[in-house]
Amino acid sequence: MSLSVQAPQEAVLDSRLLSTVSTLSAAKARDLKHDGAAFETDDFIQRLVVFLGKGKADLESVDDGDLENDNILDWEKLGRLALRRTRRAPGVDFMLGPLNIEQKKKKVGKRAKLDKETGPAVRPDEVTEDDINKNKETGAVSDIELTALLGNFINELDEPVNLFKLLVNPHSFAQTVENFFFLAFLIKDGKVSLLTVEDEPCVEACEPMTAEDAEAGMAKQQGVWQIDMEMWQDAIRAYNIKEPLFPHRPIPPEHTYAFYNPTQ
Repeated sequence: MSLSVQAPQEAVLDSRLLSTVSTLSAAKARDLKHDGAAFETDDFIQRLVVFLGKGKADLESVDDGDLENDNILDWEKLGRLALRRTRRAPGVDFMLGPLNIEQKKKKVGKRAKLDKETGPAVRPDEVTEDDINKNKETGAVSDIELTALLGNFINELDEPVNLFKLLVNPHSFAQTVENFFFLAFLIKDGKVSLLTVEDEPCVEACEPMTAEDAEAGMAKQQGVWQIDMEMWQDAIRAYNIKEPLFPHRPIPPEHTYAFYNPTQ
């Protein structure tokens, strides 16, 4: 407490004095009187019990355990008194915000069927059977040309066509597999759509997807089918396919997939 303290022992004595003063000050603060009267805990409890329904005479005959019984003390009386100071309207919270907000539904557009009467459609270069026959000696017809030929063939149809009747070639299992492969790319490019008509898988030409369709949540999807020789034969028998709807393509003698094509 003194500015002249220099030695360690003097500092220890000074700190002890400071601790004693703090303890005495705290005790004095607890003994402060409010409105001229000291606050006594026992006296407050007795007055509270009298206020809640028990007189002083009855209080002396009541055990501490009986005070915990709600039938002896009128706690609702104390609650009504406290309510005058704490009354307020309860608030209501909602996880989604105000009641007038509705959850927005995602709009998914539907791809429109190609309307050929609205005007000339823009189509890729046509590949005809003459083009195939012209290159049959060299086998120069590419997969891109065959895919375009299949797309043009579907585009010329007036109504949806059965998937298996279009793609299954009863004379060649290999070309059947190729036809399914070409159709997968046409669907991916948005030139052909796959749909169900009378519980039968069908395909038809459609308009390419626009930027508005993409913003609405529409996405391009490419489908790849798995077909084996047993499924190929079952489709031929089920739909009684005698001749391929999509024309048969001549196969060069040196073609490498002849080993798994039983009919060429």
